[in-house]
Amino acid sequence: MVNLFRVWVCFVALLAGLAWPAAQVSACPGCRDALATSKNGSTTPWDSAQDAEGLAYSKSVLFMLAMPFLLVSGFGFAFYRMARTAAMAQAAPAPQPRAVPVPPSELGLS
Repeated sequence: MVNLFRVWVCFVALLAGLAWPAAQVSACPGCRDALATSKNGSTTPWDSAQDAEGLAYSKSVLFMLAMPFLLVSGFGFAFYRMARTAAMAQAAPAPQPRAVPVPPSELGLS
């Protein structure tokens, strides 16, 4: 009963947090100025230098947003490979020592 109550409270808190109206935010000053000076909101780099600047700001923001995901994915893949390599090394049978031929003189046969 207690666990069901906790789940219900967490669910209600999550819904309340998602339903709360977000405040309006503005762009960084460089992006805002570049977009304000661009003509008719075009995002093609060949229209003017100011439009190209706005496009560059836009792409740099996308790059900055993608970077944490790329880093986490890279580290995750590296750890996956390390774990897989370690599991394969444990599962592989240990190499057996090779039989070395003994000369007959050491066996006392000659």
